[in-house]
Amino acid sequence: MKRIDAFAYMQEYILDKREIGKKNTADLCSAGKNRLKAYWKEETLKWQQITPEFLDGFIHYLKTEGLQENSINSYISCIRAMYNKAVNIEVTSQSANPFRHLRLHRKETEKRAVPETVIEEIAKLDLKYSPELQLAAALFIFSYLTCGIPFADLARLTWDNVHDDIIIYKRIKTGTLVCIGITPGMKNLLKRYKQKDSKRLFPILPEN
Repeated sequence: MKRIDAFAYMQEYILDKREIGKKNTADLCSAGKNRLKAYWKEETLKWQQITPEFLDGFIHYLKTEGLQENSINSYISCIRAMYNKAVNIEVTSQSANPFRHLRLHRKETEKRAVPETVIEEIAKLDLKYSPELQLAAALFIFSYLTCGIPFADLARLTWDNVHDDIIIYKRIKTGTLVCIGITPGMKNLLKRYKQKDSKRLFPILPEN
């Protein structure tokens, strides 16, 4: 069945992705669709109106909104994926691909490292008056000592991940197995937050 309104089909696409568990994809596509609606300023958008000139104008609009190249490319990639899906299932019968002239490449961003002096200053802070801030500082330092463990992985660490002086875990995002040696500083933090009846290394997530 043809969907004349591209926005309506995009919403269906987003809901389908959410239903099959691809929440991140759904969220990114939803953000892209909302940006597109903000640019177009109309409730409906016909497939025939998505032309190379239309896309060039949309990209220019995103740049004027202050978005960086990688963010713009992510939105365009999502919109292109929804467009291609619509063509593949014959929601639209567009023949010319309006995205053909675009070359989307991820730009390497400048690495921003935190100086060791900043870590030392955080470690010396007296935050006993605020357990929440004290925990936040401890987690930041622990992440630093573990070469930047992602917070999603840090929150899920349990004592089952600790093997003698090594922490072994799988990345939530990629499934990659990671092994990290436990330093004296890490031992101090683990000892500080070890709870008698808890399997988790840090009090971030509930037991269940």
